[in-house]
Formats: sequence, C-alpha cells, structure tokens
Amino acid sequence: MDLPKAKEEFKNNLQRFVLNDQSLTQLNVYCNQIREEEIEQLSEALKVNQTLTKLDLSENEIVAEGMQDLSEALKVNQTLTKLGLSWNEIGAETMQALSEALKVNQTLTKLGLSWNGIGAWAMQALSESLKVNHNLTKLDLSYNQIGDEEMKYLSESLKVNQTLINLSLSGNEIGCLGTEGM
Repeated sequence: MDLPKAKEEFKNNLQRFVLNDQSLTQLNVYCNQIREEEIEQLSEALKVNQTLTKLDLSENEIVAEGMQDLSEALKVNQTLTKLGLSWNEIGAETMQALSEALKVNQTLTKLGLSWNGIGAWAMQALSESLKVNHNLTKLDLSYNQIGDEEMKYLSESLKVNQTLINLSLSGNEIGCLGTEGM
C-alpha cells in the first residue's frame, strides 16, 4: 500500500467519513498534515454531525483560516466534548477565532492547547472567552512559554470562571509576579 497516497485519500474523504459514519464517536487525526482545505471540509461536517464527542487535531497545520472554519463549527456543534489542538502554533489571530467559539459553545468540556507558543495577545483572547464560558472544566496550556504577562490575563478570567477545575500550566515560564493574582 502506498502510504502517502492512502493518507491523501483519507484527507480527501474526511468530510464524507464524518458525515456518513453514524457510529463514530471519537476521531484522532493527530499529526496528519491536515491543512486549510481539510479543516474546512471537516468543519462543515461537524456542523451537522450528531455522534462525534472527541476530536484530536493536534500536530497538524491549522492556521487562522482553518481555525475560523473550525470555530464556526464549534459555535453550532452540539456533541463535541473534547478537542485536542496541541502543537498547532496557535497565534493571536487563530486564538481570537477559537475564543469567539468558546464564548458560545455549550458542550466542550476539555480543551488541549499545549505546545502552541501562546503569547500575550492570544492569552488575552482566550482569557476573555473563559470569563463567559460555563462548560469548560479542563484546559491544558502546558509548554506554551506563558509568562507573568500572560498569567495576568488568565488570573483575571479565573476570578470570574466557576467551571474550570483542571488547569495544566506545566513547563511554562511563570514567575512570582504571574502567580500574584491567583
């Protein structure tokens, strides 16, 4: 079997796969070089899918346009509870799109964002969504180079958020100033 050809065929059929398999509850497409076109197709399927509860898109190549598509799907999807987006180099623009979805999504309880290099602007956007999100219970922000400035934003949101009970900040650069507001 030609592995590159098989991977390409899988990516081309991803939307049809998610739409037609009514028993599919978990989909792991970790490290599959999924890009804009595939994310757009997957996002369209997620808007109507009624069975998928866990989706791992970690270590793909999701950029701002792809995250915008995914975020639009997250705004209307009624079944997804766990989403993995680690290792996607999520920047400020990409996080802004995701944060808008988190403000209205009613089902997502676990979100993995480790190893994304989340900076101050991205953390500010995420923190604003955490102030109004009432469903997220677990958030993984480990290994993101989060420092004191980013922690100030996060601390402000945690004063308001009453549902987040598991927050992973391992491997970041948080100093004494960053923990003052906690």
